[in-house]
Amino acid sequence: MSKEKTSQDRSNEDLRKSKKPAKDNRSRVALALVASILAFLVVAVSQSASAAVTCDIGFEEIGFDYATATNIVGDGTHVGDSVLYSGVATRTCGGVPTTIDALVTTSALVDATVVHYEVNTASAGPDTSANTTTNFFEVDISALRTGGHADFTFAFYKQGTYPSAPVPITLENVKATAIDIDNKTYGILSSLDSFTLANDTRLSHDYAGGGFPATVTFSAAASNGTNDIRDRVTASYSTLQSFMYRVGVGDKDSNGQTLYFGLAFQDLGWSPSTPVTTGTEYTLSYDANGGTGTTPTSVTATVGSALTIATNTGPTPSCEPITRSPTGTHRPTDLARATHQAPQPSCQEAT
Repeated sequence: MSKEKTSQDRSNEDLRKSKKPAKDNRSRVALALVASILAFLVVAVSQSASAAVTCDIGFEEIGFDYATATNIVGDGTHVGDSVLYSGVATRTCGGVPTTIDALVTTSALVDATVVHYEVNTASAGPDTSANTTTNFFEVDISALRTGGHADFTFAFYKQGTYPSAPVPITLENVKATAIDIDNKTYGILSSLDSFTLANDTRLSHDYAGGGFPATVTFSAAASNGTNDIRDRVTASYSTLQSFMYRVGVGDKDSNGQTLYFGLAFQDLGWSPSTPVTTGTEYTLSYDANGGTGTTPTSVTATVGSALTIATNTGPTPSCEPITRSPTGTHRPTDLARATHQAPQPSCQEAT
């Protein structure tokens, strides 16, 4: 038996029907808002992205001083903390004077604590004949066990751009000297192209026999005292945007002690020892390009070595590329930059 709908039933049914389109409309509006937000995010990312700037450091000083640094996240003593060092160097980059900031992130702490950051530092005792800076990156740590360590990751930006609109800086021709690795401690430098030790070094090194760029561990086998150039290593980088420096304790007798580690971003000199460099080698060779005279002999050296570009004994050669093995062919100015030499004078076509 059918039941006739009352006026109330019809009203309820009409109400349900009227609500259904409204729900669909809300879904469409929500989807439209999501699409709008996604579109905004895409636009925002594309607007904030900036191409990296390349700066030739020329193996000269980069200066750090925690006294004038800015804490971006934390104070550098906990994992994830980031400290910004402003104006660590100023160079002409792409024809434009550019000041560089360095961001140092405490990227790991394993059974170790950061005790203190040194300020106005030169306490690691470089030989005075080569001490051209008091601005080392120097940190004190304490480890609870052998192997305990702290990792610091360095990245570089155009001054004033980080963190709001960061412009990354790619550095060329950089040296970083790990100072005073002694008292059964160790240091690890990542992605280096070559490293230099004193010929009578008291450090051991290990990079698993691999090629370069390499991550290399430098260790002190015994308590060596302090302030001795035999306990340092200089890492050279042909190009560098980011790298890691690990500092740690290599012997249980040092557990719980405050130990001192540092990086001087320059070559501090080696007298009276003789430096010995291991790493990627490049060959500087010459092409007479059909000219007369004696072609200079090829010279092979590692990244960071200083080479003098020879002149020929005949007419001025034409501007042909010269070879830098193993990476291929480069113009004279490119090789000069890689070996920290002034470019050759502009050459003319031979007649």
